[in-house]
Amino acid sequence: MSYCIINDQPVFLYSSRYKEIQEQALKGKKTTQTIASIISGTRESKEVDEFVNAFLLKRFEEDPVNFNINWVSFDITGHEATQVVWDLLNDYCNYYGYGYLSDLRDFAQQLTDDPAGDSYKYPAGQVFALNYFVKPARWWWQYTRKMNGRTVSLIIIAKNVHRLVGDLTNFTVFAKDFRINCGPSFGIYPSTTK
Repeated sequence: MSYCIINDQPVFLYSSRYKEIQEQALKGKKTTQTIASIISGTRESKEVDEFVNAFLLKRFEEDPVNFNINWVSFDITGHEATQVVWDLLNDYCNYYGYGYLSDLRDFAQQLTDDPAGDSYKYPAGQVFALNYFVKPARWWWQYTRKMNGRTVSLIIIAKNVHRLVGDLTNFTVFAKDFRINCGPSFGIYPSTTK
């Protein structure tokens, strides 16, 4: 579970936040239940997901203002930003439906990183492309110029990402050479700091 919707607001649950809630959900459980909760689709993982939703809903009902500050907004820096940038951009693409991510590793590297071939977690996100749909500037262009839109691809090297700030509906990715503003509007800008 990367994000969930609480009071019509998407809450991005990056690794340290999710782990914090998961530890509370699994407190007092047997080791086998803890291991089974990691496997998607099991009864235990569904119980943890339900606990996460209930936990976040309770936090929202207790204090809506602090809920937005503590759970909806994020400011992720350093190594953790490097590790969660794939998840964040994937959730952004799923939330808005504006694009998708592509793993750019070659077959040999994929096999080395993940012999089973079924994991989309880090290191799949070390080097990847954010493929963003761009529709024509004028609606009639699709008829007069036969333009249905284009896909723009931006190659992202995760180790160059050093900060993620905002919330899932509107955030900024700070990388070594550029920054990406992701929200209802999308923009790529040169980095202002070196």
